[in-house]
Formats: sequence, C-alpha cells, structure tokens
Amino acid sequence: MREGTAALRLAGRRIGLAALVHLVLLQLLSGVLVTLLLLLFGLGSLPGMDEASVYVASDAAMLVAGVVYLICYQRNRETVRAQTPTAGSLRPLALLGYMGLVFGINALLSSVNTVFTAVTGLSLTVPEASEMNADPWLLLITVAVFPAIVEEAIFRGLLYRWLRQHGRLFAALASSLIFGLIHLNFLQFFFATLMGLALCRVYERSGKLHYAMLLHFFNNLLMVLPVFFRLDTGIVSRVEYAAGLLFLGWLAVWVLRRKKRGEALQPAGTRVVLWQLGAFFTAVPMLLLTVLCLGICVCIMFF
Repeated sequence: MREGTAALRLAGRRIGLAALVHLVLLQLLSGVLVTLLLLLFGLGSLPGMDEASVYVASDAAMLVAGVVYLICYQRNRETVRAQTPTAGSLRPLALLGYMGLVFGINALLSSVNTVFTAVTGLSLTVPEASEMNADPWLLLITVAVFPAIVEEAIFRGLLYRWLRQHGRLFAALASSLIFGLIHLNFLQFFFATLMGLALCRVYERSGKLHYAMLLHFFNNLLMVLPVFFRLDTGIVSRVEYAAGLLFLGWLAVWVLRRKKRGEALQPAGTRVVLWQLGAFFTAVPMLLLTVLCLGICVCIMFF
C-alpha cells in the first residue's frame, strides 16, 4: 500500500507540475496573443476576425504551452508507449452511441445552467461571446478541428496512457478530472470530465486515438453549427432542452433496468480507485492545480 501511495504521489507531482506550468503559460500567452491580434497587427478589423480572435490566440498558446507535455512524453516515452491500449473493434453504431451520449450530457448540463441562472442570477460558465458574425470556417478550425487533435494528444494520448499503469479506471478518472479542471469554469468542468471518461472509453475499446479525436471534434462542431446556419439562439436553447430531457429519461430507464437485473451501478474496485485518486490529488503540485482551478471557477461564477 505504501509503495502504491509513493508511486501515485510521484505521478501527482510530475503531472501536477506539468499541468500548472501549462496552465500558466496558456493563460499568459493567450492574453498576449489576443493583444497582438487585435491591436498591433490590426487583425481585429478583418471580417470575422474580431469574434474569433480569442480562439485563434488560445489555439496558438495551447500549441506553444503544449511543449511542456512534449518534454514529459520524451522523459517517460517507454512507460507511455507500453500503456497504449491494444487495437480493438469499435463498430460505427457504437461510436454513434457515444456521440449521442456526449450530446445528451452537453444538452442536459447546458439546460441545468440555464435554469440555475434563472433561479440564482449566477452562471456556471463564462459569459458567452457573440460568435454569429465570426467567420464560420475560421471557427471550424479553431474551435472544432485544432482542440480535438491537440487536446486528445495531451489528455488521452499522454496523460491517460501515462497513468494507465496504475489501472484503467483510475487513469480515466484522473486524466478526465484534470481535463475538466483546466477549462476553468464549473459547467465545462462537469461536462469535460464526463466527456473525458467517454473519450477514454472510446480509446480503450478501439485502441485508436483518432476515434477519440473524431468524437471530440463532433462535440465541438455542435458549437460551430449555429454559426454556419445562422440559427436563432432561442431555437438552439429549445433543442438543448428537448435533448436534455430525452437524455435524462434515458438515464433513468438505464438505472432502473440495471437495478431490476441486480447489476451494480458502480464499477468493481471503486474503493481502491478512490484511494488512488486521494493519493494522486494530494500531491502538492496537483493539490495546487486543483485549488487554483476551482478558485478561478468560483471567481468566474460570482464576479
């Protein structure tokens, strides 16, 4: 047990430090690049550039800050490669099922946030910027294509495989929680964590990272489609409500069926995984990352 704790604490220190450096670099570089785009080079005057500038800057910053993870990969290359999921078979119908699952979770959480805002006057996410005047093709690249490739390479391709030596469930939960934390708002923390679990599952079942990238792309594409088709926000909200209710109904039926068949709702070995998560997230760098990210989430919600 002590040996296991030591190994998990070591992983927490290394990954926590890398994530902290990445987060700080990402935020600093994003701010600098937005300023350069909109002020120094005057790109804000280009059609559709002003609304998309934050995404262009974020993607560029992510690419530069991602060098931190590249260094981590080089230092742990053998471990990461040894933990690559074996090639499996994931049928197209199953992938469509995961797409529906991700869409349902997204719709449900968005609806919950809308109700939460109406009741409390607070929001679980950052104020949404108007994207309707942005160039849709630029948004497609910066919002859907680039994050799907780069974030999957980091969080599933590196972090999940790095942690997989301690168990698949632990690796999926730990890497997904980190994925949720770095989004820096409560709504995306919950959604990105749940989506991360689905992406880990897709990667594990298929053995192919590009399947996870495809699912990630599909999710982000949903943010771009309203801009492509100039959909009214009211229509989008009604679709989200309907999809959220359908997903909630499906979830209730799924739980009732499992209970009726006497099947457990939680995976085997849950207690061990919780102990592993406790050891991993109480490593000082990981603890600092968690406190910092959750603190920013609170500030965004109240201020």
